[in-house]
Amino acid sequence: MRRTIGLVLAGVAALASLGCEGRAADDRGEPAVASIPAVRHASELVLPLDPYLVFVTSWQVPDRAINMLGRQCMQRFGLDWPVIEGVPPDGTVIHARRYGLFDPDHATAYGYHPAPRPDGEWQARQEREPTPEEAALWAGKGETQIAGQAVPAGGCAGEAMRRLSQGGPEAPMINPEQMANADHDRAERDSRVQAAFGRWSACMRDRGFHYGVPMDAGDDARWQSETVSAAELETAKADVACKQEANVVGTWFAVESAYQRRTIEDNAQQLSELRKHYDTLLRNAAKVVSGQ
Repeated sequence: MRRTIGLVLAGVAALASLGCEGRAADDRGEPAVASIPAVRHASELVLPLDPYLVFVTSWQVPDRAINMLGRQCMQRFGLDWPVIEGVPPDGTVIHARRYGLFDPDHATAYGYHPAPRPDGEWQARQEREPTPEEAALWAGKGETQIAGQAVPAGGCAGEAMRRLSQGGPEAPMINPEQMANADHDRAERDSRVQAAFGRWSACMRDRGFHYGVPMDAGDDARWQSETVSAAELETAKADVACKQEANVVGTWFAVESAYQRRTIEDNAQQLSELRKHYDTLLRNAAKVVSGQ
């Protein structure tokens, strides 16, 4: 989470009000699903709402631009902002665990535990922690004036966001991430996904493991220690094998995609406006980063 500190603080000023989830789809029944794929790798999981999740899928360039512009603002007030660069991409895709563990190689090596991250590299890229005074100016949560100068609305992060948004439409009152989360929950409750869960549970029971739904296996309290036990590895390998046998991931992905397509149809105009807003932000951020 530390890699997004600049983006998160900046995004709060511009996007905190975007709490609208969009029109509810539950009252229209379950959407049709044309086909259900057999998913073998997380890179195959591209959901319809992904193009609208810029702050999840394309955070690197805006994050760096916000830090650069925000630092210039901070220096006007005689303060500084420690540039915080993100950990280099490690090949992880955004939906790698959206439907639980299903990578057999990861299950064999780490069970439900995450793979080791390059923490040493991260520490080398972080200059220092911001002081309370710097953090307050960055987010606009402190004094309204410093050294006779008015603090920008939303702090230096808010000023950076406004500069990146220049030349484009304002962001509409809509939050695609909340939409995606709501559709994920709807898909989980869908009868077709629940049927896949039932097939998975039966498969696990045949292998000597007793869990009602896939999430229960990953959330088992026995896996909360720092070390990976043999029991965890065996459970994780069975979990992945049964997910493949029951096609849990393919079913859940196909059903969730159907719900997301319905959500996009319901909110087409606002999502189109949001896409234009994000395109402006990304274009301006690229210019900042390249020094144009």
